[in-house]
Amino acid sequence: MEDYIDDLYLLFLGGGSYFLLPLCYVKQVRERTAEQTTTKEFNFSRRLHKDGPIERYQVVLGLDGKELCLAAEEVLGIETLDQYRFTKLEEPVLNERNRYLKAVIQNKNEAYPFEAAFLLEPSFLHMEMEAANEMADC
Repeated sequence: MEDYIDDLYLLFLGGGSYFLLPLCYVKQVRERTAEQTTTKEFNFSRRLHKDGPIERYQVVLGLDGKELCLAAEEVLGIETLDQYRFTKLEEPVLNERNRYLKAVIQNKNEAYPFEAAFLLEPSFLHMEMEAANEMADC
């Protein structure tokens, strides 16, 4: 059963790109309200400097006893993906601004609603948020 759980990923759209998160990190998906502060969330539209649809959801991750919120335009569901289908990303594709990307999966058989989706590394997302919050406090 554990192997099956490890192959489950939450698929969502953020900043016009498709992303996957290992389901074991996802605590909750909730609607994003106007009262919520956006400084405490990782927003792909802002990160990628894209104007796009308004993020309507927050994906809440649990990581080392802390919560991290990701802004999402759409949450498309849970996908079962074999890990061997992922292509690990390395330099020069990865750099200091996108280390939160771990791998990419390309859709070659139209079984999924995306052409390519990026697997996220939650620990690096958390480090990016901490660094951004420290810069905002200055």
